Amino acid sequence: MFTRVVDVEQRLREKHPQESIHKGFRIFSISPGVVNTQMQTEIRNASKEDFSRVEDFKTYKETDQLADPKNISKKYFEILSDITSIKDVLSAVKDYN
Repeated sequence: MFTRVVDVEQRLREKHPQESIHKGFRIFSISPGVVNTQMQTEIRNASKEDFSRVEDFKTYKETDQLADPKNISKKYFEILSDITSIKDVLSAVKDYN
């Protein structure tokens, strides 16, 4: 929500540049998706009582749906090296080829 609000404010400021103190400022949020980290191991070891979606996360691992951290970080660098490629104020790494 914060990202969307700031984006709307920035768009309004573009219409009134004399009032803007943040010229050229952009905000966006890019979700990494579900990344294969140590936290994922801990989640998969949780009980259903402690984490209701534990089976979903076990399935992500079993079906190779967890993203590799190195690939995600490389993708972030690619995206951020050309911010004109950013598709929306809210997007996900999987949205970029």
